[in-house]
Parts: sequence; structure tokens; C-alpha cells
Amino acid sequence: MAKRIAEGDRGKDDNAVLFLLHPRQPISMISSLIQAEITRKDEAPIAVSFHGAQESISQARTDSALTTPQWAQSTELGDFVQEAAQDSKFVIALHKQGQAPHVLPVRVPTFEQRTMHLRDRLKQITGEMQSLLEIKTKCDDLALKGAKRAATAGFGGLVAYWGIVYYLTFHVYSWDLMEPVTYLTGLTGVLGGYFWFLYHQKEISYRSVFEMSSAKRREQFYDQYGFDRQAFDDLVNEGSELRRAIKKIAADYSTSWSMDKELNDDRAVKEIKKNLRKKTGKSSDAETADEADQDSTKPSGKKP
Repeated sequence: MAKRIAEGDRGKDDNAVLFLLHPRQPISMISSLIQAEITRKDEAPIAVSFHGAQESISQARTDSALTTPQWAQSTELGDFVQEAAQDSKFVIALHKQGQAPHVLPVRVPTFEQRTMHLRDRLKQITGEMQSLLEIKTKCDDLALKGAKRAATAGFGGLVAYWGIVYYLTFHVYSWDLMEPVTYLTGLTGVLGGYFWFLYHQKEISYRSVFEMSSAKRREQFYDQYGFDRQAFDDLVNEGSELRRAIKKIAADYSTSWSMDKELNDDRAVKEIKKNLRKKTGKSSDAETADEADQDSTKPSGKKP
């Protein structure tokens, strides 16, 4: 935009001028920057105004009579661009004293153009996650099988204990002798559970024991098969941030974008959504899907 303004007022041989802007700045800030770049010292200040798009770009170039409303200078840049994105263009008018306004049509990039690099990077990340996901899936499956075998062995131990107590009670000794034995073994279990709580800082339960056993085996397999957990987490976090950025841009354009449709790797999408659940505190897949892939079709509702 700055390049076209400079060429229109100074000549095509001048270098382009880049403006670093923030969405919360008013468009009056842009007007001041443009004025400072195109107004010569011996000239009167050139007024700058922003207008909605003309019916066509060619009309805006040839018709100096602006038929669209002018945006207030206090309008925030983010709101202005969000509204201009609906028409994919807007107009900047330069007003010199005693002359017809010089109209400069400006095209707003489409959603696909604006997010092209973000979506390409997201695809690149999922590609890099492929090999790591294969190792991770293998290690997770092995750890889960090992934890299930340990749980099955624990069930077998309890059945064996029950059988021993039954045999000694009814075939070897009497209940008078076995009652204090069962009481002491039960009390030992209570003491063991309390010691577990003191050591692991977690309440003992079948679920907690199973998860801890699975997690310990999983870390061992990660080391054994060379799975880089830090690199994988970095890729997942970057993928989550890219998804958020694309969804935010999609909301500005009042369009829909789905990560599931964009990517062909269901495992990578699942890992990114799992990471989003941890960050947002959502605990169900339905809540995550609603947050991650619902249509962003909220109109801006802002008018000049």
C-alpha cells in the first residue's frame, strides 16, 4: 500500500515505504504516516481519508467522485480491515487543496492468500510429526500392554490370596486362627496405601496405579526407541498456535476453516487437539471439536 501511494505522488523511481501497524491503532495513525511520507516541505498538508470499496477497482481509478461512505479516523485498524475483507478491497483518497481527490484502490488479500504460509507451515509440521508419531504410537501400545499384563498379574495375586485363605481356613486351620491373620493382612494393605500416598502424593486407586505403571513403562520405551519428547511437544505446541492464528483470521473473514479437512493426518490432528484440551481445560473430545473446528461465521457487525 505504501509503495503505491509513494509512486502515485512522487514517481515510480522512489523506494517503497513499509509501515509497521497494530490492529488496535486508529486509522488516523495511518493517515499521519502517509501524510509524513508524501507531503513535501513547501506544500500544504495532504488530507487522507479511507472509504469503502467502489463498485470496481477500475471505477475507483477513473472516478474521482467517491460514492462510498468515509470511515471515521478513530476507527481501529483491526475493525477496518475486518470490514474491508468482506469486499476484498477499499479506497484511500488523497485530498490536495484546490484539486480533486486522488483515489488509490487497495486490494485486501483473500483468506487463502493471507493464510497460505500459515497453512503450509502447519502441513510441514504434521509431516515432521509423522516419524515421531510412529515411534510414539509403538511405545504407547507397548506400555499399555505391559500395564495390562501387570494389572492381570495383580488380579491373579488377589485370587491366589483368596484361595490360600479359603484353604487354610476350612481345610487346615480354623477361622479362630485365620481371623487375626486376615485382619493383619488387611491392615497391612491400608498401611501400604497410606505409604503410597505419602511417597507419590496421589490417592491410591486402581486407575492411579494403572496410569502410573503405564507412564513409567512409556518413558522407558521412549528412551529405548529414541523418541524425542521435547521436539515432539514443540511441534505440537507450534501446530496449536498456528491453528489458533488461522481460526482467528477465518473469523475476520467470516468464513469457515477446519483443521481436519486441511490435514490428512488424523493422528497429528488428534495430538494437536489433545494439546488444546490441556491449555483450555476442556476434558471431552466433543468440547474440543466444538472449540477447534466449528464454523467461524460470526459477522463483524461493524459499519463505517
